[in-house]
Amino acid sequence: MDETVHSPLVPSIGPSEQGSPTGGSLRSRVIALSKTEAFTKIWRYGAVSVISTVITLVCLYLFYRVVRVGSAGLANVLATAIATVPSYSLNRTWAWGKTGKSRLWREIVPFWVIAAIGLVLSTVAVQFASHEAKDLSHAHQVQTILVLFANLFTYGVMWVGKFLLFNGVLFKKDRTPDAVEIGAGSSSGCGAGEGELTAEVG
Repeated sequence: MDETVHSPLVPSIGPSEQGSPTGGSLRSRVIALSKTEAFTKIWRYGAVSVISTVITLVCLYLFYRVVRVGSAGLANVLATAIATVPSYSLNRTWAWGKTGKSRLWREIVPFWVIAAIGLVLSTVAVQFASHEAKDLSHAHQVQTILVLFANLFTYGVMWVGKFLLFNGVLFKKDRTPDAVEIGAGSSSGCGAGEGELTAEVG
C-alpha cells in the first residue's frame, strides 16, 4: 500500500503551482503593477513631462534661432512660461485625476514657484551654455544645440523632485468627510459594543 506522508515543515504544492514557470509569475506581477494607481501617476507624469519638454524646446528654438528675441535667457523665460500652462493643467487633471476648481495657495502658487525655480536654474544653465558655445564654435546651429541641451538637462535633474512634491503636497488627495465620519462611527460603535458586553458579563 502506497501512502504519501506530508511533512508539516514542507508546504504542499498544488498541480497548478508545480508547472508554473518563473516567467509567468514575473509577468503577472508586472501586469498587476501596471494597474496600480502609483504606476498610472508615474507614466502619465512622464508623458506630461515629454509634452511640456517638447513645447519648451520648440518655443526656445523659435525664440532663440528664428525670432531672435535677444539673449538665450530671455528666449528660455518665454518658452518656459508658455509650457508651464499646459503642464499644470495636464498634471492636475490627467496625471493626478483632480477635479473641480484649483486652489490658489495649495496648488497654483506652489506650482508656479516650482516652475520659477526651474526657470531660474535653466536660464542660468542656458546662459552659461550660450556663452561657452560661442567660444567653442561660431556656427549658430552648434550654439543652438548646446542651449537646448542645457535646458533639457536642467529639467531632467529636477524631474524626480517635482514628482515627489506634486504627489505628496500639491495634488495630494484629501480624505473625504464621509470617510472620516464612517471611520469615527465604526470606532464609536465598537466601543459601545464592548461596553455592553462588559456590562452583561459583570
